[in-house]
Amino acid sequence: MPPESPRTAYSSVDKLLNDYLLLAVPAFSPPWRALCNSAIINIKKSFGNVRPSRIDYLDIRRYLTLRSHRTKNAQGKWLGGATIANREIEIFQAAVHWAVKRGAIREHPFKGKFDANKESARTRYVKDWEIDEMMKVGTHRRSGSVHSIKAYIKIKLLTGMAKGDILRLTQSDLKHDGIHIRRHKTNHKGTIYEWIPELRIAVDEAIAARPCTSLYLFCNKNGKCYFNEATGEARGWKTMWQNFIKKVMLETKITEHFVDHDLRAKVGSDIEDIENARKALSHASSSTTRKHYRRKPEIVHTGTH
Repeated sequence: MPPESPRTAYSSVDKLLNDYLLLAVPAFSPPWRALCNSAIINIKKSFGNVRPSRIDYLDIRRYLTLRSHRTKNAQGKWLGGATIANREIEIFQAAVHWAVKRGAIREHPFKGKFDANKESARTRYVKDWEIDEMMKVGTHRRSGSVHSIKAYIKIKLLTGMAKGDILRLTQSDLKHDGIHIRRHKTNHKGTIYEWIPELRIAVDEAIAARPCTSLYLFCNKNGKCYFNEATGEARGWKTMWQNFIKKVMLETKITEHFVDHDLRAKVGSDIEDIENARKALSHASSSTTRKHYRRKPEIVHTGTH
């Protein structure tokens, strides 16, 4: 391990992370705050009593290896895994970098000196016939959750908008030239989704499916937005979605499970030009689009040419 720096203000990782939680983490988005809180609990278990400058890349590599093993707790919930381990070390690395910038540590003891776990990219591609099957899911009600979910799916497939951005849509976002959004996750400069007949119909269906009049395109029974800005979650919508998927798997020919995000990836896959796909998904860089949202199998034309 490297020699101790005389400028180190933190005598332990535990103290460093406590300050990080108190001074830095509150400024993060709710989902990232929750991830930091859970990750730091595990990091403290392994490194809490160690001086920050005494940690080297071998310690990090051992942590990644051990945390990569998935285990079940008493409640049957899976714990650990390669992706979880990577996120925890990313957060630890960011906390130490924060301490370096404050002058509390002379240099980062392990940044760039180790390889993260290899993560398997999600490959589920939702096919067109599966979308048709989803639209067959029935309900005896004229409005309500099933109609809302169907309208949501149509809007997502026509625009590529993220869940949080769709659920935050209000009547004022519906302009004469299209739907105007500024992506919340990245604070993107803004995107205008131009009107086409299918998009207008999907929006009208969303409005008709609402349980009451509201400023929001999608709202709960009290007319409130499903998305809770304080927690970064949309629990009521999540329950509706899960119930809808249960019906899909029970009532249709679809056999392979999929998640909401797979629909957004379908949009990124179906748009042929990568730059147009990037614009539709409001990505700052096409590298993100290419890495996570291009799932459609490539077609190779065989035979004599």
